[in-house]
Amino acid sequence: MKKSAKYLLLLLAAIIVFEIGNYAYGMIHIAAGYNAKTMCSCVYVSKRSSESVLEQDIAVGAASFIKTTVDTVEKSATASFLGLSRKALFREGIGCTLLSEISAEQLLSQNRAQVTYIANPKADSLQWPYGNLDTLSISPSIDINQINAAFDYAFDEPHKDNPRYTRAALVVHKGKIIKEQYAEGFDADTPLLGWSMTKSVTNALVGLRVKDGSLTIDAPAEVPAWQKEGDPRAAIRLADLMHMTSGLDFLEDYSSPSDVNKMLWTKASASKIAASARLGSPINTNWYYSSGTTNIISEIIRSTFNDDRAYHLYPYERLFHPLGMSSAIIEPDASGTFVGSSFMYATARDWAKFGLLYLHDGIWNGERILPEGWVDYSRTRTPVLEAGFYSAQFWNNAHYEPEGTTMPRHWPNVPEDAYYASGFEGQQVVIIPSLEMVIVRLGCTSDRANWDIGHFVSMVVKGIIQ
Repeated sequence: MKKSAKYLLLLLAAIIVFEIGNYAYGMIHIAAGYNAKTMCSCVYVSKRSSESVLEQDIAVGAASFIKTTVDTVEKSATASFLGLSRKALFREGIGCTLLSEISAEQLLSQNRAQVTYIANPKADSLQWPYGNLDTLSISPSIDINQINAAFDYAFDEPHKDNPRYTRAALVVHKGKIIKEQYAEGFDADTPLLGWSMTKSVTNALVGLRVKDGSLTIDAPAEVPAWQKEGDPRAAIRLADLMHMTSGLDFLEDYSSPSDVNKMLWTKASASKIAASARLGSPINTNWYYSSGTTNIISEIIRSTFNDDRAYHLYPYERLFHPLGMSSAIIEPDASGTFVGSSFMYATARDWAKFGLLYLHDGIWNGERILPEGWVDYSRTRTPVLEAGFYSAQFWNNAHYEPEGTTMPRHWPNVPEDAYYASGFEGQQVVIIPSLEMVIVRLGCTSDRANWDIGHFVSMVVKGIIQ
């Protein structure tokens, strides 16, 4: 009996050691993928030094223990730890892709269109945002001292051991840039990662396909994995994915080997792992923030094209280039689908142009880009109680009254009609129609408690003299 108990304890100990080792390996695999992809994109898309990336972007947590290097000949970045190695590869006009479940040779052999930006020949004679002429303008309705105080807050570093790392901030009022500032090592030509602001760009791509007649927002989402007879997921609509009320059981936790970490840092297809999730709750009854649902949307967009070349050119030809967003790049996963949840880079000015498109109801310089009514749809609160301030791949500042109880505005000192794109580490494009204003902030704030976007926006709003 004692011998049996001893064997049982040894078996239990072996299982515990195995699980701990498996968990640790999973986290190292994910962290190495994060390091390789981040280093690659920051060096080859943002044109930053590897030293700057090591200091600011991958110096936190497990990622800081992983050796990360750059190969300037191959244009790649590799992260290694105790024999485990991950690599990300840069392709001109495409950006960086993590080599997950695919070799470099296989990636390079993909028949993918390389994007080339063709500048408007009249750009040098037109005022920004429609051209390149400088537009920095201070009108009598602006309290520039108050605006400067807001920017002082944004770029201040009150905790040197816990930096805020604001990299860019920009305010547009009535079509004019009234204030623009960059941290050392960054400027108006530096494309910066939007993280989950990419979800709002995916919103625009859906709108364009709706305008084309290729997608219907209230129709069931045609995901092949859900089309088997009796699969309840077949009833999930594109609208449910847009509102993040699909009911899919997807874990959005960046501190563990969760669904979202596996999706972004270990799999060739981001949408495949998300689409494989089972229903965890009835459709359109609960809200849960899920990057997975956005990547399912991205795959749905791809499925509406007859060939990949047309798909890969689409966001550039129909969205970025008409707006003059020459710096914008959405990076694909190893399967060739844009990582619509997370991986778009653009300069602060180009992110501001994206905000201006929505401020102007989807119209750019007199041309309707997004379908009529799309902006109102995008900023309207998700019709599920738990959604709070979420809309359709955007966030909003509107108050609402759940079950007779008034929920105040998320930002009490900011107009109720404000809505915004928001991303990890404090990326924001805030749109305030009543003030004809767009506010952009880009940074690398690892501690959310160290950056208050609502406070920054309210300080800027206070600088507008009514």
